[in-house]
Formats: sequence, C-alpha cells, structure tokens
Amino acid sequence: MSNYDFLNTTIPSKKQIREFLNSFPYDEMSAAVFEYSLNLYDEAIGEFFSASNFANTPYEREFAQQLNSLSSASDIVNMMRKPTSPLAKRALMQKLMQVEDDALELIKTKCMTNMQDYFIENAVRFFVNCKENCCEWILENFDDFRSDYLKSMLCIVIGFRGEPSNIPFLIEKAFYFLNFFSDESFEQAPALAVEEIAVRFKLI
Repeated sequence: MSNYDFLNTTIPSKKQIREFLNSFPYDEMSAAVFEYSLNLYDEAIGEFFSASNFANTPYEREFAQQLNSLSSASDIVNMMRKPTSPLAKRALMQKLMQVEDDALELIKTKCMTNMQDYFIENAVRFFVNCKENCCEWILENFDDFRSDYLKSMLCIVIGFRGEPSNIPFLIEKAFYFLNFFSDESFEQAPALAVEEIAVRFKLI
C-alpha cells in the first residue's frame, strides 16, 4: 500500500493510475465486467438482441407483456427483482425512465436493505441512466448499504457519473474488496470505475 499514500490527499497521477489498473486485470467472468459492458455498449447490445431470435423467445414475450401492462412506479420497480436478460433489462430501463421521478426514491430506499442480485444489477443500470447524478448519495450512504455486492456494483455508477476526485475512494474500495471478498471478484467494479473515469477525463 506504500505506493498509494496519495489515497486520502489528492487525485493520483497518470502513472499511479496505470500502475493501479495493471495490478487489477479484468476477470472476464465477473459480474462487474458483464454489467459494466452492458452499460458501456447498451445501444449496440440492444440492437444485437433485438435483431436476433432471442427477442422472440417465450420469456422475452412474457416479460414484455407484463411490463407493458404496468403504469405505477411501484409496480415497475418491483419488476427489478425478476430475472432480466440483456434485452429485458433494456426494456425495463425504458419503462422506468417513464416514471423516473417517482421511481428514484423507491429505488434508493430499497437499496438500503435489498440483498437480491437482480434488483441490485437493475438498480446500477438505473443510476447510470437516470437524470439525477446519484454519486453523492451513494458516497454518503456507502457504509450503510446492507449488501456488499451492492456496494461493489455501485462503484460502476461512480465510474460512469463520477469525477476524478472519486478515484482515491474507488482505489481504496478495490483493495478493501480484494482483501475481504477475493473469491467474489468484488474488486472488479471499483477497478473498472477507476478506468472509466480515467478514460473520460483523459487521465491515462
């Protein structure tokens, strides 16, 4: 950790960021890499699945039918707990954006105690795409979220919506997850977030 003495003081240099990222290579099988890719390539993935037979599977048709029948934010938010394929996830996000203002507080409240993976992954997608930048809220409540998986995955939101000043926090969390949840690859999300911020702000 001696190479990361800057964590509580300043934004790391380009060299320090590169050294950090080199020490956290991608785990292509991790949930973080999958969810990060879905957010990064949302439009292309949506076009691919829409153009394939996948869009006409019984599950996709049933999910779309149920989703289209809903109008209240509460009912749509409850759909976030269901298994979601990439195409279903995209349709769910489009529906949530129609009731975004009402859905936002519901999702924030559920995030405090929810332990369900499907909800967590959909919440990340929502926070990446909603009008409000929720990074400050995530940082303020980070230690109070019950799910460590959620804590890890919310780092992806900071990667897409955060600032260079968030990089020390993300690096700290990457080491924390590596030390305590190495078998779960939870460190992948904050590491990816560091890279995303670094690329967006031309820090590497």
